[in-house]
Formats: sequence, C-alpha cells, structure tokens
Amino acid sequence: MYRDRVSYDELAIHVAYRDGSTEVSRSRSFVRGVRSFDGSRWRIFSCEWCSDEELRRFAPQFNEELRGESEVELYKGRTEIGSEPSSFEKVLELMEALCSEAKAMDIRRCEVYATYRRIHRVIEHVEGRAEEVKHLVEMSVGLVALGSFGTPVYGSSTKFVVVWSGSDLSKVLDEAFREALERVRRSLHAKSLNPLEIGRHEVVLDSHATAALIHELSHLLDPTYPLSIRRLGVQLSTPEIEVVDDPRNPMSPTTRFFDDEAVPTARRILIEEGRIVDMHHTRATAKIHGSRPGSAHGLFQPPQPFHTVLVLKPGDWREREIVEETKHGFYIEGVAMATLEPGYVRIVPEVCYRVERGELVEAVRLRCIKIPLRMLKTVNAVGRSLAVRTSYEKLWLVSEIAPFIRLECYVE
Repeated sequence: MYRDRVSYDELAIHVAYRDGSTEVSRSRSFVRGVRSFDGSRWRIFSCEWCSDEELRRFAPQFNEELRGESEVELYKGRTEIGSEPSSFEKVLELMEALCSEAKAMDIRRCEVYATYRRIHRVIEHVEGRAEEVKHLVEMSVGLVALGSFGTPVYGSSTKFVVVWSGSDLSKVLDEAFREALERVRRSLHAKSLNPLEIGRHEVVLDSHATAALIHELSHLLDPTYPLSIRRLGVQLSTPEIEVVDDPRNPMSPTTRFFDDEAVPTARRILIEEGRIVDMHHTRATAKIHGSRPGSAHGLFQPPQPFHTVLVLKPGDWREREIVEETKHGFYIEGVAMATLEPGYVRIVPEVCYRVERGELVEAVRLRCIKIPLRMLKTVNAVGRSLAVRTSYEKLWLVSEIAPFIRLECYVE
C-alpha cells in the first residue's frame, strides 16, 4: 500500500480587451487531497480551501502515516520554472492598439486576452516531497471579418509561454495578432472546393497541423484508451517517423520534472522507424505491460497516461522544398479542430491552399481532411524545422513539437 498527500495552488490574473472594453480579474484556487494506491486502484479524497482538521474529518486516511514502499524511484526536491511578470500595463496598452489597428482594417470584432498562472504543485510521499512552481502565460487573439454575402470569417491564434525575468510579453502578443490577422486575410479570399476534387490527394501539413496529428495519434499509445493499439511492434508509419515523449524539453512551456504520481519524468521513445516500441504509462499500466511509469496526469482523480512534450524527429527537407516537390495537392496551415475517429484522424484546417506544380495557387475552403491510419505509411517528406503547439487535453496542458510532413489523405 502506497499513500501520499497532494496540493494544487493556482493563482490566475486575467486581462482582456473586447470591443473597446477592458477586463482585469484575479482568482485563486487551492485544493488539497490524500491518496492511496494498492498496486491497481486509487482511493482519493480532496477538498478546496480546507484546513487540516476539516481534511481529517472528511478523509480518515489523512491521519495515517505516509508509510509503505514504492516500487519505483520517486522525485524529491523543488523546481521553479519561470518567474512572475512585473506588470501587464504594457500588454493592456498593446491590446487596445492592436484592436484599433484591426478596426481600421475593417475587422468587425477583435478580442484579445492574456492569462498569467502561477501553478504550485506538491506531492508529499513516502520518500520525501516533490514540489514544482511554474509561471505560465496564455495569450489569445480572436478576429472576425465579413466575407462575401456577409459570411463571417474567423482568424485566431493562441500562444503559451513560460515567463522569465525580462520576458517581453508584448512581442508574443503582437506575434499572435499578426498570425490571426493573416489567417483572416487568407480566408477572405478562399474559394469553395470543387466537388470533383473531393477524394484522395497528396497533402502538405505545416508544423501545427502535424503537431495536431501526432497529438491524436498519442491516444493510440495510451493503454487505457478504448481505441488504443496495445501491441508493441506494430508498423504504424514509414521508417522516417520517430516520436518521442520528452517531458524536460526546454522548447516547451509544459516542461515538468515529475509526473502526477511523483515519478521522475524521462525521455521515452514511443515510435522508432515507424514502429510502436513503447506506450505512455502510469504505475498501474506499467505493471501490467512490463514498462516503466512516468506519464501520469491527474492529482485528484485516478492518474491517466498521456504525453507531456511529444516530439516528432525532424527530417532533411526544407519546408519550401516540400511544397516545390508537390505536383498537385493541398497545403494545410493551422488547425481549428482535430479528433481521433475509429480508423482515422480528422483535421479541420484553419487555412488551406491548392498546390499546382510546386506553387500555392489559391486558398480554398475545406470541410476537413481525413487521414486513415493505414495512410501514415505514405509519409514521403519530413521537414527539418520544428515548431511548438500547446493545447489542453481534458484539464492537462500538453505540447507537441513537430516539422512539416507530406502524406496522402482524403480531402472533403
């Protein structure tokens, strides 16, 4: 029997500018809990803003000692990632200036927000104490313009950054605004897809679309997921594809040194030469599958296995070269939505271009692209430059780092 005590303390400062109005809010949540694990099942009690006395009455096991043995090494120590920003005054001024610029360019609606979070995570376990403090800022820009016949056209961009001393948050916000503005501009000129073009095509995915693809494929490597592939050695893609979960990667804002079971995180090769060689694991699943834990997410519910920083190994192709070597197909830039369906990944692109003889000839509107799992074996180009995409998976913040790729899929 293993027992621990956990706490999660989050301070959030939210600033926003919406159609001429400014919002500033501050909130804080503090949750404590006690957990026990018998090798296969968890018992978890938690409460918000409760004292020791309240927790003792609510959770009898709080009075018990943190005794027992852990079958794995546990993290001990304190880490702090980032630092608190000095002020949001410049950011608020920039929000107003950017939305004024957007209005002058006939953008009908402009919404910008930034949320700073100081997240303090503590796990007291049988071998000591694991503690992490992280300073994170999420910035998002949403723009709406009117296209032909009064149809609304959207453009958005979201950035996550770890705040360090001297960080220029204004630069990150401006970059998100320019990205959203460019997506609106391109979408305004997009033409409808010719019905005769619906079907199988060669498609180039930019880094964000590729990141969304591997995020969905990551579910296949969760042994608790109903659609997962639970057999190692399966040839999922071409040999050019290598996928690694690298939780301590400094490029990512989701870096962490221990998971939600206090197990130290470590680099884990998941797909090597296109073949599945390992999966995400908690203590429970690692015991069943004969692997090692370190991928647990969830403090106040039974931890679930998933990636922290998923990295697709870069190849030798330059991004421009991938497009130039595409005779006929489509180029996908950005992702509005991505889901894993039985047998395929479905991606709704933000912007799409038709490619003819290596040139982007015109923007087109696609409902979605569908990538059957069997078509992962058609990947024939992998870019050399990497970009980070960060998103929420349930309540967890995770990242993917990926290059451009080219493969075949179905366009609708």
